[in-house]
Amino acid sequence: VVGWDGADWEILEPLLAAGDLPNLATLAERGARGVARSVVPSHSWAAWPSFLTGVDPAGHGVFDILEHRPGQTRRMPVSSRSILAPTWPQRLSDAGRTVLLLNVPLTYPPIPVRGVVISGGVIPPKAVYSHPAGAGPDLGWPINGGSWTTFRNRPLDLVADVEKVTTARAEAVRRLMDSNEWDVACAVFVSPDRIQHCLLEYVHPGHPDYERASATPTADRVRGVYRLLDDELGALLERTDDDDLVLLMSDHGHQPCTRALNRSEEHT
Repeated sequence: VVGWDGADWEILEPLLAAGDLPNLATLAERGARGVARSVVPSHSWAAWPSFLTGVDPAGHGVFDILEHRPGQTRRMPVSSRSILAPTWPQRLSDAGRTVLLLNVPLTYPPIPVRGVVISGGVIPPKAVYSHPAGAGPDLGWPINGGSWTTFRNRPLDLVADVEKVTTARAEAVRRLMDSNEWDVACAVFVSPDRIQHCLLEYVHPGHPDYERASATPTADRVRGVYRLLDDELGALLERTDDDDLVLLMSDHGHQPCTRALNRSEEHT
């Protein structure tokens, strides 16, 4: 399972048509593709637990990035402990399967599984973020970056940082897959989400400034992030065989605020 956080067909379609995403195109040709409906509310903190559990927020209990806890006077960040339904990594582990789970949001503290977990999402400083504890440091994790608030109004600096983080995390995924026996491997790349939060006009045809912005040199650098993701998707596909089931998915889409609001709930 490969997750592209925030991936949206309305953004990917022009890139596919331009031939920028050959590995995604081949994957779609070999199988099936479609638009699914995200959860309500349609953001990462509610959607990724739904991916992990197969139930909506009313079933798993996570609705926002913060939650009220008994005995606390203020709301606290949600964590894997906030997920109140069984997760498929745990269920597969209980069935004797080996799972690699890397950078899935809301998996801190790391979910104890038969295999390896590198937590994704908000992780406190100096916390143990992997299972086993040494797995993350062995991979050179934590690998952080891609904060659009850090690079506000500096699009090329943001793109360069996202590229660096994507490349390093993809290398860690490959190392993890190559050095471990596994039945299921799952990795999430948050690069589309990081780019689209503040650079949507360069890649979304529905953005009112798309016609101008998409023709700029900056737009090609932004599109390069998707080409990089596609290259890394190809490297992961090389580690599968004809009997493997491969899923590429996202948790929600990104829509310009001028579009119909319910479209923001769609995802890949």
